[in-house]
Amino acid sequence: MTRLALIFALLCTSIVSLCQNYGTPIADATTRLQQLKAANANISTISANFTTTTVTPLLVAPQHGAGLLTYSKSADRLALNYTQPQGDAMIIEHGTISITSAGKTITSGGGSTEHLLSIFRACLTGNFDQLTQKSDVEYYQSATLFSIVIRPHNARIKKFVKQMTLRFDNSNTLSFMRIDAGNGESTEYEYTNQIITRNTDIQ
Repeated sequence: MTRLALIFALLCTSIVSLCQNYGTPIADATTRLQQLKAANANISTISANFTTTTVTPLLVAPQHGAGLLTYSKSADRLALNYTQPQGDAMIIEHGTISITSAGKTITSGGGSTEHLLSIFRACLTGNFDQLTQKSDVEYYQSATLFSIVIRPHNARIKKFVKQMTLRFDNSNTLSFMRIDAGNGESTEYEYTNQIITRNTDIQ
């Protein structure tokens, strides 16, 4: 598998080994989800630094990356611009995902892509109302983190995203995302220095 194909497979579905102790399972997460949704309902823009760790059976050592995430709700645009590797990027907008790696760009669209976009939107806005219709979802709570584990139903998507794990801190901010692909590869995203602009801040 080429490096470009590997990045596309991991990122278009999405985010070294993660401890599977998420916390205590929540049978009914309705109240917690309402809190998460309310806390993020008026988000206008997000920017955050990120680091990535990718583990693949094809490589002995993990691959590391870093960059800046930006999100605009009004433009429905998410961008991950890498500083490591420099020039790599993932841009999600207008129903498409574009991946740039080593100077080459691949763009994907269509129904499966739109479902992936809905997952990204849910991750950033805390609105998970529609995800349960197309995925199995589990919820966990620890002293400091609220974790959501998503397993999509779509067979095509499951080749790339077998499982997605999200972690929100006590301020209801997304701090961690992990993608487990169907071929055994995984990518973790850690988010820091989040700057969030809300509609109430710009009125």
